[in-house]
Amino acid sequence: MKIKLKPKSFGPVYVKMDQNGNLEFAETLKQTVQASPDISSPAISLLYSLGSCIAISLQMAAASKKVTLQPFFVKVSSAKAGDLPNRFENFKVSVDSRFIDDKELAKELLVKAKSLCTVSNTLNTNVELTLE
Repeated sequence: MKIKLKPKSFGPVYVKMDQNGNLEFAETLKQTVQASPDISSPAISLLYSLGSCIAISLQMAAASKKVTLQPFFVKVSSAKAGDLPNRFENFKVSVDSRFIDDKELAKELLVKAKSLCTVSNTLNTNVELTLE
């Protein structure tokens, strides 16, 4: 017997990278950003982790091409799966397109950032939890 769960979404949350490469966190673009995220649930923690990983990976991808990024933000949201076990069905991640003027290079950097991001890569794997 399959148990159906009530659909639920989380986010969006925003991870902003400033001109010095520092990360800032907010739940709206109009909100004052914080040096550390306000974690209200494990779900929100995971969204901030994914956004941070994409932002840092994008910065790494740009550095490998020897280009400098303009300040930008990453927006992350998710939807919960409709059945058990409790998990996310999907994640939606978008990056502010103004981080670089060259749109073709921007697309290339996004592909590279996704391949570098350990959080997004790990989300496709099984997690084993044990006590020691």
